[in-house]
Amino acid sequence: MRPEILYPLFRPVTSLKGVGPRIGALVGKLAGESLVHLLWHCR
Repeated sequence: MRPEILYPLFRPVTSLKGVGPRIGALVGKLAGESLVHLLWHCR
């Protein structure tokens, strides 16, 4: 089990301000559908 403090990292990318369903789909194809996947892609 992961610590509760890490739960926000596993939210969908569309939860970011300014990222709607259309941009979220593009980011999902590139990096993944959750914020943690996006962070791993950008390292």
